[in-house]
Amino acid sequence: TADRVTIEQVDAVRWIENTEDKPDLAVYAFVIHEVLGQEGEEGVRRMLTKLFSESPELTLAVIDIDLKSADRAAMSQPLAQAYYNAYLLMHPFTSQRLESRQWWEKLFTECGLRIDAYDTTDPAMDSTGFCVGWVLRKADA
Repeated sequence: TADRVTIEQVDAVRWIENTEDKPDLAVYAFVIHEVLGQEGEEGVRRMLTKLFSESPELTLAVIDIDLKSADRAAMSQPLAQAYYNAYLLMHPFTSQRLESRQWWEKLFTECGLRIDAYDTTDPAMDSTGFCVGWVLRKADA
């Protein structure tokens, strides 16, 4: 219902630090790598820790890009050549920092989170496997 859903257009870290909302579901779609680029690893840790300490029953869906630019097979895919090549090149110039699936999963674990699900896009849509997603919950919840 409308009284349970809010949409905010604000810096993710500041919103989490200042909100009194206690969400039970949050979606970070292509946001976490921007926080990493602008606030560093400590900013991401602070954001995740605050979010889950305020809402320990939260389900967090994270959708992002797996930094696989060194994967020759993935980078030789037509979609990688037509789209991801420029996408990956642009990020360092726009204060965004992409990381690998393994890097993110280590960080999530270190933040006390458990990965309840992981998947990539349907290969019929994106044969590169660059777009990834996790469902995260607090490890002790």
